Amino acid sequence: MSPDDSVERIIAMRVEDLPIPPVPSRVDSCSTCGAPVWVSLRSPTGVEVVCTRCVPPEVASSVGIAPQTREELLDLGLSEEQIEDALQAARKALLRKRR
Repeated sequence: MSPDDSVERIIAMRVEDLPIPPVPSRVDSCSTCGAPVWVSLRSPTGVEVVCTRCVPPEVASSVGIAPQTREELLDLGLSEEQIEDALQAARKALLRKRR
């Protein structure tokens, strides 16, 4: 996976790290390592899926939230502030994994 910001990707949790997904999901495979990952049923199809362990460090700080994911989180009862806090925490965690 090249760190091209113009390419849309889904960053997904590995099944082994999250045995039960928090939202209705399907199992897919990481495009880099092949590990089974959870992908929300609301996620767009036809985009590259990568697990949290394979996110390139060059893009970790610019990770965003897809509109479908934001909507799903709001439906789960999270506020916009909680979503933004979670996004910042996720970016930091992805960067820490690379050090």
